[in-house]
Amino acid sequence: MIAGLKACTYGRIVIIASIAGKEGNPYASFYAAPRAGVGSITIPFGKEPDGYDIAVNYLMPTAARPAIIGQMIQEHIDYMLPKIPRNQFVGFPEKGIHSSVVLAKALG
Repeated sequence: MIAGLKACTYGRIVIIASIAGKEGNPYASFYAAPRAGVGSITIPFGKEPDGYDIAVNYLMPTAARPAIIGQMIQEHIDYMLPKIPRNQFVGFPEKGIHSSVVLAKALG
């Protein structure tokens, strides 16, 4: 992917991970671990196009309501909600896609 963008000398990559990878919610270590990996790999991945006008960023949306929420126990929901800005679960994909587009445009 980077090689193709280097050939164009320009590009924007927006990787979508999950806030669970940063926060590490209880009862969901199996979910949080790979999301943490996505976030962690983005940092060195973003350094690969050094010297080119290529940006690599990632978003960490919160849990989606109702898709994931319906699979969680109330104790897990009660733990997560106060950690989320505005105490709102994201309406992903609508809000997540919009955020991705805004980020990519802001990067130039």
